Amino acid sequence: MSRKSRCETIKIITHNVPTDFEYSVLEAVSHGQQSMIRLIAESVIREIKEQPCGEVKPVAS
Repeated sequence: MSRKSRCETIKIITHNVPTDFEYSVLEAVSHGQQSMIRLIAESVIREIKEQPCGEVKPVAS
């Protein structure tokens, strides 16, 4: 028998929840998702900027 991951065992009960509260929860989740995407993108851009573009070769005089 295989074990279920935490994600599979978590169940969110939304019945008997006021609609305005449900919408506010959905907005909060959406905002959190957008924030995480932005943070990941900023991190990737920062890593790319820190990488050297190429080797600097000394000029023979």
